[in-house]
Amino acid sequence: MKVNRIVLAFLASVAILLAGCGKDDPIVNPWEGPGGGPEAKAENPKLKSAVEAMASEAASAAPKLTGIEVWQEGYLPSGAWLNGTSSDTRHHVWSVTKSFTSMAVGIAVGEGRLKLTDKVEDIFPDEVEAARKSMKYNGKAMTDEQSANLAALTVEDLLMMASGHKKDSSTEYAQKYKITLALNIRKYLTADSFNVSAMFTDIDTDVLELFFGYPFDAAPGTRFCYDSFGSCILAEIIRKKTGEDIYDYLDGRLFKPLGITPSWDKAGSMSAGGWGLHLTTGEMVNFGRMLYYGGRWGDATLVPADYVKAATSDKIAHASHPSKDYGTTGYGYQIWTRSDGSMFECMGLFGQYIIVLPGKKAVIALTSATSVDFANVTLSDLYAIIEMFNGGATGQATDALNLAWKHIIPALQ
Repeated sequence: MKVNRIVLAFLASVAILLAGCGKDDPIVNPWEGPGGGPEAKAENPKLKSAVEAMASEAASAAPKLTGIEVWQEGYLPSGAWLNGTSSDTRHHVWSVTKSFTSMAVGIAVGEGRLKLTDKVEDIFPDEVEAARKSMKYNGKAMTDEQSANLAALTVEDLLMMASGHKKDSSTEYAQKYKITLALNIRKYLTADSFNVSAMFTDIDTDVLELFFGYPFDAAPGTRFCYDSFGSCILAEIIRKKTGEDIYDYLDGRLFKPLGITPSWDKAGSMSAGGWGLHLTTGEMVNFGRMLYYGGRWGDATLVPADYVKAATSDKIAHASHPSKDYGTTGYGYQIWTRSDGSMFECMGLFGQYIIVLPGKKAVIALTSATSVDFANVTLSDLYAIIEMFNGGATGQATDALNLAWKHIIPALQ
């Protein structure tokens, strides 16, 4: 019997070694990550009650809220799901996608595939040259000053939302083409999203042409300007620098270790790096936990610590909801930040949030349904959506945040 046990132990060891010989790092069980190990056997009763109270009040105070999941170090997460959803429901998280795109850049920098100081023009020489000759946006050729600004644009400028545009190019183009979009709106609609690729086909363009063709009127790195197309450019940079689509690039490096199996929409032929991810609340929490631990998950470093620190710190000023306790003061690398370090957020349209609270050792994930009835959308609905996009951070739904700060934050004391 003793010999058999020795043989079995030997065979098990060989199996483990062979399993670890693949190209990816070993997948770490989410509950064996730092601070979530063997001691995390149960939920925090106080936090569980707070989540239940928030869910109960949401019916009247935040009727579009679909998911709440909160993790605090040392405990299992507590969650509630509303409006016909469950813990397995995958939500379109809109601009929360940007933060995942940012981590792909950080990983590529850590692997030596990319530098933050790399010039965007050097990565897209043909597209930039075409933009200099094009008059796609307003029928005017690019000025020498605009051309010089574009030539100075770096990867870091894109991450900071400081590309040199003075207005959000994605919403400006939505305004420009809104009649065409309105006439075809129904064919663009899916259950909770828009078929952006179909839109581009109808207006005969793509993200690269729209982004580079919009006027670069400011010096890059000096002016915050929220721009979802710039995030798509970052995703395309990953493809150009690594030879892999951003989804494939992150699959073994981030998604599998965190237990994430998302879907990711396209923007034409490119991945929608600014808005395309669909996630569960649990997947959102795990991503927030990885950020909380500075890029670590268990014994593995998924994203370089210095990059995560920079990404979650103020790099450029931009206040979001400044009068509220959940307000932010600036922007890091595709993440909303607060100068006192008490919080940083990944935010998406219609009320999608990953909120990391380092001082409270906690992560909050919130999801909400869209505020538009896609089955019966009207022209005024379309214009309202355009205005929401144009609002950037101020276009985010805040009713769920108000409830979270009423119920969840006190329970994290």
